Amino acid sequence: MARLTADIGERKTRIRALAAALMPTVGQALGDSLSRTDLAVLERWGDPRALRAVGLRRLTALVTKVSKGHSGEEKARAFHVAAKQALALWDGDSAVALADLAAELATEIRLLSAAEIERTEQRRSATRRWPGWTPRAWPPRYRAWGRSAPVC
Repeated sequence: MARLTADIGERKTRIRALAAALMPTVGQALGDSLSRTDLAVLERWGDPRALRAVGLRRLTALVTKVSKGHSGEEKARAFHVAAKQALALWDGDSAVALADLAAELATEIRLLSAAEIERTEQRRSATRRWPGWTPRAWPPRYRAWGRSAPVC
């Protein structure tokens, strides 16, 4: 499980670096940590040309849906601004392979998702092997009363 956790951390760092290579100001839209919303937007529209071509309404709908209402138009607008600034920076520069970088970004996001699923399955299989064990430690009161922890 430690190997998967390290792999997930490395993938998140690589995703952030690829996103910054595509859109240097995307950090303002991403925030401190990569959320599922950020990953969904970057996987679908990692290329700033594609992200800019998507309407703000459609982008806001995706952001709202994936974040379950926690984020909305403000985050979508931040992604649009980052794409606009990237296009102004890279416009006409044939040395930057935006489509290739965007494809690599989408692949890294899919690999991250697969690693997270695998880690979750390993945690679940560990709880099946040792009934009553969970990834979090149970409060001391259960041990003090001589009871086993409730099974989730």
